[in-house]
Amino acid sequence: MHALPGLHRHTQLADGGAVKAKAFMTPSFTPSLYQEAIFEFVRHGAGNAVIEAVAGSGKSTTLLKALGLLPPTTSAAFLAFNREIARHLGSRAPKHVTVSTLHRLGYQAVRCKGPDVAALNEHKMDAIVETLIAGRPRKSKAVSSLAEVRGELRRLISLAKAMLVDPCHRSTVAQLMDRYGLSLGADVDTVSTLLDEALVVGHVA
Repeated sequence: MHALPGLHRHTQLADGGAVKAKAFMTPSFTPSLYQEAIFEFVRHGAGNAVIEAVAGSGKSTTLLKALGLLPPTTSAAFLAFNREIARHLGSRAPKHVTVSTLHRLGYQAVRCKGPDVAALNEHKMDAIVETLIAGRPRKSKAVSSLAEVRGELRRLISLAKAMLVDPCHRSTVAQLMDRYGLSLGADVDTVSTLLDEALVVGHVA
């Protein structure tokens, strides 16, 4: 794998061939070869690094351990995808590290430049989903099925917004659903239509 100029790439965090390393050597944690390479980059590297790893491979643990290598005087931010993860990691990260979601960091940046920006509506996604459900005929099966998969629908909308997915590209929507295990009990055409409606509602709201 070739790295872009100024970009270091480390992969396979949870490699089975773990090696003993001086950093973080505890009975419960022995870094793998790849984790130690990441820690070495944090200590002495320059530029940017990209870590590619599958779910459950130890990304959060690795990053939290890496944060421990930063001097207490360092200004650092740990950005998470959603609030639940941010809250969980915030309780484990060093005190000098700011833990936030990507959206909240962006909102704070906007507020710094424009104090008159409207207050953040933390329940906007719930309102969008309820609008979609309310827009279906009351006696239709679509209402019933949508109500049962509220959580999946909320997640799909959030992922699509974060990844700039165009609902018109059915294959991209299908890949997104497959990657994150979302089905919504409907075919990709129906889901794409719902997604398109959700993004329109979200833009107007």
